[in-house]
Amino acid sequence: MDVGTRRAALRDRRAGRRRENPPASGVRREAHRQGSHPAELHRQIVPVQAGREGTGARPDPGGVTELTLDVVVRLYREHAAALRIVRAAQKQLYAQRSDARLERFAPYRWTAALLRRAGLPAHFKHRFKPKFDDIEAELTYLFVRSLRPDVVLEIAPYYGWSTTWLLQALRDNGAGRLHSYDLVDYSRWTIPSDLGGDRWRFTQADVRNCLDRLPRGVGYLFLDAAHTAEFARWYLESLFPRLAPGTLVGVHDIFRGELPPMAESLVLREWLERRGIPYFTAAPGGPGGAYERIVAVKQELGLAEPIHDSTKNPMVFFRLPE
Repeated sequence: MDVGTRRAALRDRRAGRRRENPPASGVRREAHRQGSHPAELHRQIVPVQAGREGTGARPDPGGVTELTLDVVVRLYREHAAALRIVRAAQKQLYAQRSDARLERFAPYRWTAALLRRAGLPAHFKHRFKPKFDDIEAELTYLFVRSLRPDVVLEIAPYYGWSTTWLLQALRDNGAGRLHSYDLVDYSRWTIPSDLGGDRWRFTQADVRNCLDRLPRGVGYLFLDAAHTAEFARWYLESLFPRLAPGTLVGVHDIFRGELPPMAESLVLREWLERRGIPYFTAAPGGPGGAYERIVAVKQELGLAEPIHDSTKNPMVFFRLPE
């Protein structure tokens, strides 16, 4: 697959979230966002199959046994101190964000460093605005902390904001490795070396061409790629069967309020409903008041200050069925 040819059509994905006519076969996210139906806090998740060979997860006694609002609140309380430190680190990374496409060039990095040391505002700081919102990022961190997976698979990091949250969790666990796949290598220039280090491996490729080379024992799967029906069917039919039953999965941009659903969302939600697979989302407006309760708990714990201003939190979390 010609990655270089496709980069031109894929640029400005996260910064502007507007891209027309993306390549049909790409795994990068589509920017003609259409949204989704109101979020739902669905049924309780089935218990973790602790000790199942190949899951790559080592649940501790206090780990995630089901994905319910009560469990989420418990995790916030248990990891409040660590989360406070992580949020401070993420705020610093967010303040230093730049144009990852230009970070590959040494003169740009030198200029950016000089501007930062001088305390001068830099125009590029407004080019990169993550769409991975605070609560869904914190949930991802908390689930990885609690599950303690040996292997995390990320498709696709793009600028690497989700990557930093995943790496923070693995670092705090003291074990585990993140494998990230994307058509573009922007994340290679945004991940601090001391955070990535030996715990992160990035592969620039179409993940659909790498099925036979994917790491074994994936305990958590993060998906935020092309929001097409074609790509959704690919991971449902080709990727999921390669993962162990009970593997925790997080898929971004599935519940986006009152906007019309994207093709990926329709395919995935129909798949979940048809199989009776419970799922959890913290998108605002969902039944059960998940978003509102989490916001209240964050305020109580002193975690309410936003890192960035988006509150859509459109991610869905679920476990792969038996």
